[in-house]
Amino acid sequence: MLGLSLTKILFTFLIIVAVWKGFALIGRLAREREVRAVRHKAGERARARRPGTIELVECARCGAYFDPKQGCRCGHGQA
Repeated sequence: MLGLSLTKILFTFLIIVAVWKGFALIGRLAREREVRAVRHKAGERARARRPGTIELVECARCGAYFDPKQGCRCGHGQA
């Protein structure tokens, strides 16, 4: 005979369910981690755009970063 008993079948079924639930949990945690990362980045962008902050741009000629309202020291990119 094959040696299958009700106990072996139930035990195998429980292991399959446990592995399935484990993969589902890992997937859910990964999705939540990704959502938290996106929210964190959005929060950083919002903080960076607060009044009093300046968005700098790179000068095409010398490569320095400058305030677009003031222009670059090399004379390129004057407002």
